[in-house]
Amino acid sequence: MRRDSTIGLATRGSAPALAQAELVLSQCRAAFPDLRFEMKVIRTTGDKLETASLSQGGKSLPKGLFTKELEVALVNGQADFAVRSLKDLPTALPLGLKLGAVSRRADERIDKICEGLNHLQTEQCVTSERSFLAAMGGGCASPVAAYAEIIDDDIHMRAISFPDGIIRRAFGTRRRNNSASLGRHLAEVLKGSPALQCSDGGSDGPSSYAHRESPAGV
Repeated sequence: MRRDSTIGLATRGSAPALAQAELVLSQCRAAFPDLRFEMKVIRTTGDKLETASLSQGGKSLPKGLFTKELEVALVNGQADFAVRSLKDLPTALPLGLKLGAVSRRADERIDKICEGLNHLQTEQCVTSERSFLAAMGGGCASPVAAYAEIIDDDIHMRAISFPDGIIRRAFGTRRRNNSASLGRHLAEVLKGSPALQCSDGGSDGPSSYAHRESPAGV
C-alpha cells in the first residue's frame, strides 16, 4: 500500500455505528501515524427501512439488511475495510471478504464483568442454536427456529423449518461439550429429511430424528 494513498474506512451512518467507527479510526491513526485514513459513511438497506416496519406482512425481507452495501463497497474498491458490529456480521461472508480483526474492548473491565455474568450452560445452548441457524442460512426473516436445553450432561435441541410450506421438525441429543456439532447435525437432518430419519451413534454420537408434516390446512 502506498504511503500517499488514503485508506477508506466504511461504516453505516447510525449513531452507534459512527461511534464505533470513530473509535477504530482513532486507533488506526495512533497505530499508523504515517498513513491517512478517512471515513466513508454508506447507507444500507436497513438504514433506509428505519422509518418503516421490518415486518412486511409475510413478505420475505432481503438478506444483509445492514451489511450488503458495505460488502459491495469493499468488493468494488470504494473502501479498504469496514467497521461493523459483530451482531450484524453474517455467519458466511462473501467470496473475497474476511473478518480481518476484532478490536479490543474500550473498557477491559467489561471482559471481567462478562466472565462473571457468563452462564456456561446457557452459552452451550446458544452455541448449539447459532450453529444450527448458521448451517440453515438463517437470518431475521428465515422461517427456522431452534431451542436447546441442558439435561444432566447432555444437550437436547428441538428445531423446526418450513421454507416451502411443509413443516419439518427435528430433535437431537449430544454431550453438552459437543453443542456446536449438534446444531450443524440437525440442520443437515432437516435439509435432507424426506419423511423420517433416525441415527444413534452411542453415548458420544448423535441421537436424532426428523419428520415432515403437511402444510397448515391440508
